[in-house]
Amino acid sequence: MIVRTITCSNSDNYGARLQALALATCLREAGHDAQVLDYRPAYLRARRSVWPARLSLREYASALRHYRLFRDGVRRHAMFEAFSQRHMPLTARTYNNISELRTHVTEADALIAGSDQIWNPTMLNGSDASFYLDFGPESAKRISYAASFGVAELSEDDMHALRKRLQRFDAVSVREPSGAAVVEKASGKPAFVAVDPVFLQGRDYWDRLARPADEKPGYVLVYDFLDSRNVRTAALTAARALGCRVAGVGPRRLRYAHSNHLMASPEQFVGLIRGARCVVSNSFHATAFAMIFERDFIVADREDGLNERMHALLARYGLERRIAGRCADVTAEPIDYSAVRPLLEADIQASRRFLTQALDT
Repeated sequence: MIVRTITCSNSDNYGARLQALALATCLREAGHDAQVLDYRPAYLRARRSVWPARLSLREYASALRHYRLFRDGVRRHAMFEAFSQRHMPLTARTYNNISELRTHVTEADALIAGSDQIWNPTMLNGSDASFYLDFGPESAKRISYAASFGVAELSEDDMHALRKRLQRFDAVSVREPSGAAVVEKASGKPAFVAVDPVFLQGRDYWDRLARPADEKPGYVLVYDFLDSRNVRTAALTAARALGCRVAGVGPRRLRYAHSNHLMASPEQFVGLIRGARCVVSNSFHATAFAMIFERDFIVADREDGLNERMHALLARYGLERRIAGRCADVTAEPIDYSAVRPLLEADIQASRRFLTQALDT
């Protein structure tokens, strides 16, 4: 079966790229001709890859002040693009807008939207018809897999728009129970709650993908993309309790970290989580990989309030005490993965069945 998936796969974000790879790989392992649509709308494009040729004096002065950020952004984008070229089954054609998708995506037996926050109404992609599969052959099955709204409730206008958009879907799955409630309220139909695609691949798969970073054993790994005070407090508390140093990963240099991996590839990101004594983050996917490798972790709430997806993940597996401010000393209360493992495995198998049935029906 020819299957094309669409998600925010061009984002320079570890979770976005890794979940896109995981879903496509799962589909290909099942025998499908699966590819990720290389969708690059203007609002999702990374930093410019060349220095702007023409700037006003005011723009030039500002650009000089931000040159290092620009330079690092270009390097990071090149690193993420190289990762996709190594691993991602991307389409040969790049699509810049929905008009190009409608014109050129003419062969597909099934279209799958997801995963990640493709339907988040606070982001531009949340109103992009491309992520509601308003393109492709009429005969193609239209499925969402573990799509996330990122929030628990939608406005009346967003609900009205969602009601119309869901009419074209043959099967709907979301990542959080709150998302299932939103879908049911909008459409009157139930939605399946599926695991994030990174869970569809077992630890063996991620072990093969992971690459070591230049970091000595015995560290608390911090992934913080918001410069969060909550993350800093939780990380320093965990490091003191465990007698570990702090290692940071991601585009922000953490002043309190002993080392920072600003240019870590997605493979090294996975490797850093695998080797950590404890993972502290405000990231869904950093937490997901900590669970895959059965590492201790602490989740710090985001100050912007977008915590629904994190709280739902932890609640599902009885891990609410891993939220900073609720958890005990990490040395006294490590995570008991013997209780998490069977619940997660059951959800993984159910999610695989959903995909199989949605494609076969």
